[in-house]
Amino acid sequence: MSLNPKTSFLGNLLILLLFENRVLLLTSDITGNPTNFNIVASLLELCEKPDLKALAEGIADLEQLEKLTEMKCRFGQGFYFAPSQDKSVIEKLLSKTAG
Repeated sequence: MSLNPKTSFLGNLLILLLFENRVLLLTSDITGNPTNFNIVASLLELCEKPDLKALAEGIADLEQLEKLTEMKCRFGQGFYFAPSQDKSVIEKLLSKTAG
């Protein structure tokens, strides 16, 4: 059974909790804001205990990636890895991998 996501705002940090053993962390500033850094680090530590999967969203640069890696975040996505793509580009990519 899937439930609706719950969101909570703490400063510039948005935490989106998804059920079924997944947590999505969205942040605008973990490198320049110690409070956001500490919140993300604490949430990632909490995710380790019950074996939840945490995904950091919005990784914009190497410094953010390094901070998240130090916090043992295993999954992430953002502009650092790849910029947004048009629908047509994604459709073309998917058609190549599907066939």
